[in-house]
Formats: sequence, structure tokens, C-alpha cells
Amino acid sequence: MYGFLHQALTAWIQSLDGGQEILASILKQLDISGTPDDFFRFYSDPQSMLFLELTAKVTGISIDVCKFEAGKMAMGTFVRNGYEPILHTLGKDFYTMLNNLDSLHDNFRAVFPDMKVPSLKAERNPDDSMSIHYYSERLGLAPFMMGALKSAASVVYGLDIDIHHRVKRGKDSNHDIFLAFMDSSGFPNGGECSLADIKMATKSFSSDLVNKIFPWHFALDRELRLVSLGKHLASRMKKDSLGMHANKLFHIARPVDASWSFEGLMARSNKPFLFTTRKSRMLSAEEYTTLLAQRREEQPNVLNKKQAHIQLNNLSQNKERESETETQDSGFHISRSFSYEHTTEQDNKYTGSTNSSRRNSGTSLLSTESSKNCPFSEPSFSATTSATCSVVGSLRASMDILALRARRLRKADDIKLHGEMYYDASDDVLIFAGNPLVQSLEEFESQGIDLADMPIHCHGREVLYGSMCQSVSARNSNDTEAKLATLDRSMAEVNRKKEQLDSLLHSILPAVVADSLAVGEIPPAETYNHVTVLFSDIAGFTTISSDVPSEEVMEMLHNLFVKFDELADKHGCYK
Repeated sequence: MYGFLHQALTAWIQSLDGGQEILASILKQLDISGTPDDFFRFYSDPQSMLFLELTAKVTGISIDVCKFEAGKMAMGTFVRNGYEPILHTLGKDFYTMLNNLDSLHDNFRAVFPDMKVPSLKAERNPDDSMSIHYYSERLGLAPFMMGALKSAASVVYGLDIDIHHRVKRGKDSNHDIFLAFMDSSGFPNGGECSLADIKMATKSFSSDLVNKIFPWHFALDRELRLVSLGKHLASRMKKDSLGMHANKLFHIARPVDASWSFEGLMARSNKPFLFTTRKSRMLSAEEYTTLLAQRREEQPNVLNKKQAHIQLNNLSQNKERESETETQDSGFHISRSFSYEHTTEQDNKYTGSTNSSRRNSGTSLLSTESSKNCPFSEPSFSATTSATCSVVGSLRASMDILALRARRLRKADDIKLHGEMYYDASDDVLIFAGNPLVQSLEEFESQGIDLADMPIHCHGREVLYGSMCQSVSARNSNDTEAKLATLDRSMAEVNRKKEQLDSLLHSILPAVVADSLAVGEIPPAETYNHVTVLFSDIAGFTTISSDVPSEEVMEMLHNLFVKFDELADKHGCYK
């Protein structure tokens, strides 16, 4: 897991009496290289559990209490790392915040790609208490979450909640359930929109407009059969999908407690949903290739129609040249006719409408004038020919784009769809409105999606770029932290070596001389009028060193020198 728990646990240990000594004792036994509480660093689960076990062992406090107390420090960790403003956007009350936490966790994946995000669902009980359902892939972290929730209620909303572990995860339950008691201000106080405000929405959308606004939607009837599919989703799935049960098309990734039940899905309409398409219902590489071949077969027919259009234009140009002197007016007429050709081209494609002569008249005049002024111009070349070449080039470019997209879509095993479920009472159907969950260029590539597939109103581009910038910032922060940690270790090693050198200098030289040498200075010579010099010798040292083992000789010399050093220090002598 990431350093969120580590940083909170470290903060709690430091808040204890003698916390620095306790933390130092724990870190000596903790096998973690570098910083042990880096918020953005990923730590293995065994490392995190060892940190908790050592904390419980050294402090003498049960491990569950350690988790709970560390959880209570969690909001301080968020504040220190700049995430407090995000928490205030999750809702105006504690209950709403809890039901929006899953959305926050989903968006954290851009910065914490290996994060195993938990899921929370809050329910208001008849006695105004609150049941909080906690789902997690990791076992044993429920006390930490309880402490974190208590801290969040206090820091963000000023609430003092009383929270209890009502149901523990085990054979009788696949998740934990907390029971929280708090002031009524922790719940929503009613709708913010009046009935008059709601009635001001009078526009009903056609199916074509729904397809444009929500190209990734799907709709289910009460039997959970697919009755509608957005165009971008439909283009990537097999064409017999309509009428099939939703379970054969999609997998519910979030909410983790949701199942394929019409009433159950409708009851979670206020929760973010994450669906993944099933690979078996995605178009295969061969089907994409067939689709591409069909598009290419249509290309010659389109080109033949354009060539016929060019021939019609040339015939009209010949007629116009016969009456050129009658129709050759001012540049204003030429400009107007040429402009008209471009504005009406889409409405009269490949047709011989009455507007053709007007368009060709302007084109012919422009071409003739150009021929008179330029000796290299050919009379048969016209703006229409140039425009047609441009259209042909654009068509070929479009086919290249289609081929590129087909190659990309072949790599897509599934598409992750993030959004919300709505109940349409008029048709008695559930509608999923959402978009692909993509937070990096790699996810765009893996899901066979590009920015053109993302509706502008969904802010897909902004989310992508924001997530990428945040991810880069997090990586840079991690790199900086790692470099600073390495620098700290290097500086500690340099200081240790310096202390050893200073100690050596002070053991063989006077303090004044040693201090001067330590800072790179040459000590000045000192003059003494009267001095006493003591010379000492060990009688029989040669015989001793030959008869006694060398280790004992060294031990004897060491003890002797230590005694002389102590006497010299005691009497202020220079040794």
C-alpha cells in the first residue's frame, strides 16, 4: 500500500511521550530502505503489517488500537500533503461525503496506480444513526478506517462521531459494517431545488440527440435486457447485442456490492458506477478487418461519382467560355460566385441542380482570368478540380485514420465505463450515462479510444491532462524525496567520518591545534620558556612481545595508553 498509513502511524507514534525514541527503536527493526513514511511511495503489505506489529510490540498497545489511533491522524496527513480542499468538495455534510468517496478513490488511481481502493456506502437508520458498509481487498484495516472516518468528520465538518465496529468481516459477511452516532447536521437537510426550479426543464430529447450527447450510454428494461446502446459503444460491440441480458455484455466493477437486479441498481442511482465490457462481446480483430474492408470497397464508388461531377463541370465550363465576354464583370461577381460554390457544395453533392451553373460560372471566370495572367496555367484546371483532389486526399486520409483505429481497437480487451445510473419512469428503464474511464495515454491505447470519442461536455480532455500533470508531479515528488533521502544519508556518513577524524586529531594533538586543523587552518607556533619532557619505556618489552600472544600485548599497550591519556587530561599536559 502507499505511505498514507505509514505517515499517519509515524505521526501518532511521535505524539506519544518519548515518541522520537520509540520511533527510532521501531525503525531499527523495520526493514525499509529510505524514507519509511513517504506519502507517495508504495510499500508492500508485509512491510506495512510489520510496521504495525512492531509499533504494538514496542508501545505495549494492542495492534487494533494502534490502527485506530493512526487512523485518527489520517486527516492531518491529508492536510500536510495538500488534499484538504478536495475533501471539502465531496459534499456539504458527512453522509454525502461518504457516498462520494468512491469517486475520489477512482480519480486517485492516476496518482496511485497500484492503489487497492476501498469502497464505502452510508445508510441512514430510522433512529438517525448511520450504518457505514466498508469493502476492502485487504483484511484487518477496519480499525484504521474507523479512526480515519472519525478524524474526517471532525476536521471537515466539526462533528464528534461515536463509531463502533458492528459487523466484522468473516464467514457471515463479506465486508465490515460500522455504526456511527452523530448530530443530525451530519445528514442532508433536504433538496436545494424547488419544484418550480425542476419544472423549468421543459426540453425532451430525441433519440438522435441522446446518441450525440451520450454516445457511451446503454439502457436496460426491467428484465435487464439491453434496449439502447450509444453509437461509440455500439461500434465496438457485436451487432446482436440489443435484447441480450446485461450480464452477458458488462461486468459491474463498482459499487462492489452491486448485483444485476433492476431494483438494486435503481437504489444505487446516487452512487458512481464502473462497468467493464466483456471481451466475448467486443468485436474481434477479424470483424474489425472485415469492417475496414467494407469501408474500402465503398471508396471507388465515391471516387467515380466525384469524377462524373468533374466531367459535368468541364462541359459547363466550355459553354461558359463561349459567352465569356457577356458574363465577365467585376471582381465582385467572381468572388461572390466562387464563395457560393463552397457554401452550397455540401447541399448539392454529386447532383446537377440549377445552382451548378452559378457555381461553375464563377469557377470558369476565375480559371480564365488565371490563364490570361499565368502562361503555365491550363484552361482545363479549375477550383472544382482542386477541391475534388482535396476531397479525395481527405478521403484517403480518413481511410488511414480508420485503419489506425482498427489496429488500436484490436488491442482492446475491454472498455471501462464510469458514470451513473438513472431511472426513466416514463419508459420504465434504467439508463447508464457515462464515459470511458481513462486517466493516462496508456489507458487510451489499451481501450482503443482517442480524444475524439470523448464528448466535450464530459471534460475527458481536462481530466486526462490534469491526471497526467498530477501523475508527473507525484513522480517528480517521489524522485525528489528519494534524492533528498540519499543526500541525507550521504551527509550523515560525511558527518560520521568527520567526527571520527576530529576524535583522532584530538587524541594525538592539543585541542587548539586539532580545532585549527579541522577547519583547514595552520595553527600558529607557541613559545614556552620552561617545559618538562617525560620519556617512558617498558622494561623487557622485547622479551614480553616474544613470549606473550600478540592480542595480549595489544591489550596491554591499549590500557597503558588510556591511562596516560587520562592523566594528561587530568593535569592539562600535552601528550
